[in-house]
Amino acid sequence: MNEIYVEIGNRKLEIQIISKNEIVLNGKKYNIALNKLNNDLYQLSFENKQHQLYVKEIQSGHFQTVIEGEEHSIHLQTKLEAEANKLLKKNSNSNSNKKVTAPMNGLVVKVNKSLGEKVEIGESLIVLEAMKMENEIKSLSEGIVKTVNCIVGNSVDKGELLFIIE
Repeated sequence: MNEIYVEIGNRKLEIQIISKNEIVLNGKKYNIALNKLNNDLYQLSFENKQHQLYVKEIQSGHFQTVIEGEEHSIHLQTKLEAEANKLLKKNSNSNSNKKVTAPMNGLVVKVNKSLGEKVEIGESLIVLEAMKMENEIKSLSEGIVKTVNCIVGNSVDKGELLFIIE
């Protein structure tokens, strides 16, 4: 059984996926049907009602949705990710977590945060390609990006300073 934690604005939901058509939402069992209509459009049957959902992934685990004409920002995490982020948050006061360095030599494929942007623990900062594999580098602290030392297409060396978060 998969457990997922969902944040929609200030609302927090816990979902357990029992099967393709059955979930437990905050302790109550529901029958559902979710059908993909095209790239970002879905049809959801929930409690005998039909809903059309537009879902667009903004970054890993973060989605922008339109449900019945209302726009929502949604953050999804597995139970393991949620527990890991809690531990990271406890340790986020350390200055060593404020400097983000390259864990390996690689090519900068994507920069997900820019100067002045707010960063949460576990959010993707950058994607490095090394040995033909893409590696997502996530933030170990929360704060505001004060320094960005990387550009898409440039190579970085292991230990090179990429971001400073304050």
